[in-house]
Amino acid sequence: MDGSILSLLEMLPQLLNLIQIVVYVILAWFFGAIAMKGLRKHLIFPVRMVLTFCVGFFCLISGIALSDYIFFLQDPIFALFQLDITVGGLLSSLIFAVAFYLISRKAERMDPKTLMKKLKNRVGLLEGILLEHKVPPIREEEAKKRAEKLVPGYQAREAKLNKTDWEVFLWKEKRKAKVIMGAYDGETKIVEHDMSRAEHFISDPLRIIGIGIIIFILGFSLINFKGFPNMTEGMSSMFGIPLGGDENLPEGCVSASMLALKYNPKLPVFEDESVRTMIESETGTTIQWMYRVDYEGADYILAIDSNFENICSATENKFCNCMEIPLL
Repeated sequence: MDGSILSLLEMLPQLLNLIQIVVYVILAWFFGAIAMKGLRKHLIFPVRMVLTFCVGFFCLISGIALSDYIFFLQDPIFALFQLDITVGGLLSSLIFAVAFYLISRKAERMDPKTLMKKLKNRVGLLEGILLEHKVPPIREEEAKKRAEKLVPGYQAREAKLNKTDWEVFLWKEKRKAKVIMGAYDGETKIVEHDMSRAEHFISDPLRIIGIGIIIFILGFSLINFKGFPNMTEGMSSMFGIPLGGDENLPEGCVSASMLALKYNPKLPVFEDESVRTMIESETGTTIQWMYRVDYEGADYILAIDSNFENICSATENKFCNCMEIPLL
């Protein structure tokens, strides 16, 4: 017998599983690379590569969860070619990129180039005022009071006049802070806190928003994640091979489609005229080949008609069902 079609059916699940793994690895890298674009921090290549794959994997899970809520992606053709996951993962990676940017971005006042430009402009302006009008700077006590308002809970202990700036040093128990303000108008230029890393990390409201976005998307994804899609099921549906259980099957039966996927030319041939007669009477066809198939620890009969058009499943005592062999 020419078992090429059934051999293809046997190889199909393993082939699709291999393709699916490759696709998932590529998508994880792709999604992770997009998400990492938002991270405003330099990382050495090995660390960035590992982090890219980890973030990409979470984006992949998020994409699977999000795709269930995108109505135009519910067509089976999208699932077959993983387009639903791709669109959902792309959306998820963009959300991660925005969150990473909010978390890792530098505040404008801490940007060195912007700060230097402002300082130079301010110094030049104030020096011109000094030379032309001989305007005295604000008093040391006034500078300390302004600094204490900027850093609540800290006490100003020392203030130094550095050209056109007041540098005020503050303490709170063992912690220190420094405020640099304009000596003539009291404009705040720099506020530096001697904070713990945790305090520094949550000191920026936008950073907190970024953290909240990541927590929300991860929580949403884990709650709605129902497992990775099966390409075998998508392919079988497209070509008319209904996999899985059949509610109309008799108790103790397995569908012919599931047994067909376990077909192997080396399966033991099954010979029993009573079983052959039972299947033929149920289907109205002539059964030419029968094989014994072990499925989850139980024996079933895989039967093929003489025209090579139908595959049927049965046990030694009852007929289960049949499926048409698709034209591949």
